[in-house]
Amino acid sequence: MAFNVWTFLFEVLNFLVLAFILQRFLYRPLHEAIDARRAAITKAQADVEAARKQAEEQQAQLTSRLAAVDEQRRQVLAEAHTQAEAERTRLLASLDQESRTRRDEAREVLERERRDSEEELHGAMVALALDLAARLLGEVCTPDLQRQLARRLIDALSHLTGDDQARVGGTHASADTSATVETAMALDDVTLAEITAAIAALLGSPTPVAVKVRPELLGGLRVLLEGHVWDGSLAGRLEEARHAQTAVPA
Repeated sequence: MAFNVWTFLFEVLNFLVLAFILQRFLYRPLHEAIDARRAAITKAQADVEAARKQAEEQQAQLTSRLAAVDEQRRQVLAEAHTQAEAERTRLLASLDQESRTRRDEAREVLERERRDSEEELHGAMVALALDLAARLLGEVCTPDLQRQLARRLIDALSHLTGDDQARVGGTHASADTSATVETAMALDDVTLAEITAAIAALLGSPTPVAVKVRPELLGGLRVLLEGHVWDGSLAGRLEEARHAQTAVPA
């Protein structure tokens, strides 16, 4: 039998058309129906599982509620049982606290009186020591020591910062400005000239200086310039020590 190409090609074409028709109108709807059925089965299983879990959760909630009711009943009984004991304990504690409070108050009173006595004794000792130091300094202050103390004050005035110099000079530099120098003993000419020059340099112009001898300063100088005070005296140092001691607890 001879091979007919056209016949073969026609049969192949028929096969392809048949395969297309089967794929288009039979296999695809069949697969879609199978997939839909499978999805429905899966959804039904999920619904069943969800219903089962919901039932288990409801059962667990019911069990929890029953346990809570039992626990609440037990707590009510326990609270009723302990109220009487708590009231008795409270009364005993109140009596004990009142007793301790009275003891503490008495102890605080005694402690306060002790501190007051110590502070008074400390203040008396400080005052006595400072008075003794003042008498000794008044006796040992010599002209040489006086010049040394004056030199320290002169150096302090000479080494003021620029801001301090500007503030003092700007406030007090006028024709009516005058300075007062208080000294424990009479100043020699050299020391008086140096302190006068230091004040003039501070103000920026020569300034009249009034000198007052005040033995109670014990030693050294004190410069007063219309509100400003530079204290280089031994009495000033003792006063600073007095304030420092009284400010520190005994």
